[in-house]
Amino acid sequence: MLALALSGLGMGISLPAASSTMANEVAASEYGVMSAAQLMATQVGEVAGIQVVLTLQESLARHAGLQNVHHSTKLLHSFQVGFWVASLVAGLGVLCAVFMRPLARGAVRASGTGSADPPGVEERSPVGQVG
Repeated sequence: MLALALSGLGMGISLPAASSTMANEVAASEYGVMSAAQLMATQVGEVAGIQVVLTLQESLARHAGLQNVHHSTKLLHSFQVGFWVASLVAGLGVLCAVFMRPLARGAVRASGTGSADPPGVEERSPVGQVG
């Protein structure tokens, strides 16, 4: 239960920040495509991560001769290595997030390296500000 709570907390913290970072790199007309690509990458990562953990667990259980055991503390402990590997990958993700540099949305367009909005789409000023 604790693992599910930590997973939900991590997703709740990281997904809005990732969405914001990605939205700063695309034109407003491409937000839908960006959102779909982010969702697809998240789901592929979840499925791949689960498969890696299960593959490690099955390999360790088979090596320990536990392939036909259904209820055993040894079988339960065979998940430990997989979860440590998953924790290491999560830690690397946090480390990468710490070193991300902030980039203002205007900096992308001003440098000419980002994609511009299509003709006819005007940049709106934030609500409450008169530009």
